[in-house]
Amino acid sequence: MSDDIKSGVEVRFHVPSAKWIPESIKSQIGKKEMSRITKDGFLVISSSKTRLQILNQADCLEKIRTIVWEAANEKQDNPEKLKLRLDEEKSKFLRMKKNEAFKNSYKKGTENYI
Repeated sequence: MSDDIKSGVEVRFHVPSAKWIPESIKSQIGKKEMSRITKDGFLVISSSKTRLQILNQADCLEKIRTIVWEAANEKQDNPEKLKLRLDEEKSKFLRMKKNEAFKNSYKKGTENYI
């Protein structure tokens, strides 16, 4: 007989029946947490972070709060802003690559003279 106590916790949160969450946020949760939501609409969160079951329950609830909060505060970018941001990131990446190529060519050039 084992003295191990099972302290892991699994919390199931039925997203569609949560009347306090607006529909737009529910859809964001559905998109973002697709792998954690069952076909019945339950968001399954588990925790075995600590050896105490009550602390693991609190951790699961905190994870649910974080998921809802992040879905509520997620910025909805319009396509124009998204394209502009992607273009800026691309140009930043290209500048970085050009600088690295310059540094490498400089290093190779100085090694040849030594």
